[in-house]
Amino acid sequence: DDGNISLLMHDVLHIEANGDDRILNTGSPHYLRFVDQSPNQYDLLHIAKGIRYSETYADEGINVNLVWQQEPRLLSMRTYERGVEDETLSCGTGVTAAAISYVSRHPQCRVVNVITRGGALRVSLTVDDAGAFSDIWLEGPAQRIFEGTICL
Repeated sequence: DDGNISLLMHDVLHIEANGDDRILNTGSPHYLRFVDQSPNQYDLLHIAKGIRYSETYADEGINVNLVWQQEPRLLSMRTYERGVEDETLSCGTGVTAAAISYVSRHPQCRVVNVITRGGALRVSLTVDDAGAFSDIWLEGPAQRIFEGTICL
């Protein structure tokens, strides 16, 4: 009724660290780099292609996200998606990965708001004592943008 939709996402049992960067799989593999200012200030394509086509990820590919903590529990991000091989306006599994990575660093937090170029989303989740994430809900606006008929 409020125009939002909620999706139950995959559990995440493991987060890998690469220095300050994080790698995790939320249904798709994501590489997260937390940055010190708005991700709009960075050359996403240059950074992302360097990671996505590196020897480590060239074969399978990986989505690359630049994430900035604007405020506590508020992130801003941009995503380069494998397969598309370019920036996308939003990525549900990427937003989920960013929220999980944030909560792994702020264990008292259970709800994170994330702003993408495509709009604002919200992630709520549970984390256990072993650091496994479950009951992960991605919520955001849903609206009809196209309607058509196929005649055979």
